[in-house]
Amino acid sequence: MTFSLDELHTFVTVAREGNMTRAAGKLGVTQPALSWSVRRMEEKLDHALFVRTKKGVVLTRAGEMLLDRAEKLRREWENLTLDIREGQHEIRGSYSLGVHPTVALYTLPRFCPDLLASHPGLELRLVHRLSREVAEDVIELRVDLGIVVDPPAHPDLTRVPLYRDEICFWVRDKEAIEAPPSLVVCNSDLPQTEPLLAQAQEAGLLHQTRVMFTTELKLVEAMVASGSAVGLLPATIALNAVNGAFHRLPDTPLDRQIISLIWRADLQTSKASKAIRQAIVEALQQEPPVRTD
Repeated sequence: MTFSLDELHTFVTVAREGNMTRAAGKLGVTQPALSWSVRRMEEKLDHALFVRTKKGVVLTRAGEMLLDRAEKLRREWENLTLDIREGQHEIRGSYSLGVHPTVALYTLPRFCPDLLASHPGLELRLVHRLSREVAEDVIELRVDLGIVVDPPAHPDLTRVPLYRDEICFWVRDKEAIEAPPSLVVCNSDLPQTEPLLAQAQEAGLLHQTRVMFTTELKLVEAMVASGSAVGLLPATIALNAVNGAFHRLPDTPLDRQIISLIWRADLQTSKASKAIRQAIVEALQQEPPVRTD
């Protein structure tokens, strides 16, 4: 048993007017049609809502309970529609942003603090997943916006390139280029890991006898920073290492990437969404976390 908003509006109008004739006039319907609507609501509830008197109608106990809830629902609905209308024209509201946690480390600080400080009514909910999962979330309407690596071509996606990155082999010290450590550490989640390792080994460019896999890029960075390993890393991490930029092993294969902002153009039309996109694009195109050109 459910009531439509129109039915609740009809009920509230009759309850306020206390007279079927006046309520019918206010609603722009005939009195027989209004009486039929009220009877249908009473049948749905299996309770009388009004007692008919010579002067009009009076609420029953069930009618009083329904009126209290109906008034609250009406106010909530009005507030919701107001929020939706204002949300289209004001920079406020809650939006979800999907981004790989490591990508987030190097991108969010470049735009997020200023964006949120400028718009106190704006809220960003972060969703940290692999880039391919974030892209799927945006396509399937689970996430509003995404900052992803090499987003797929999809008819529902709008893609704006932000900056370029590249994955390759790195060592901590320049001297280690001639005699690199015997251990290679790689991230098993990266789709580039297996082909780059295979290419380097087939070409005889890597003489390391041991390979260690992890799902944490920051652990790969830490192992390289210790001087104990060669690491397969994005340049964003390698060139922004805490204790100084790493050195790329020359002649080893690399994979170039494009980090892009993605969204569904058919949905992200509000002023707030446009402000978020503008802040991200301006910050990361003008001052990218890495330059590989």
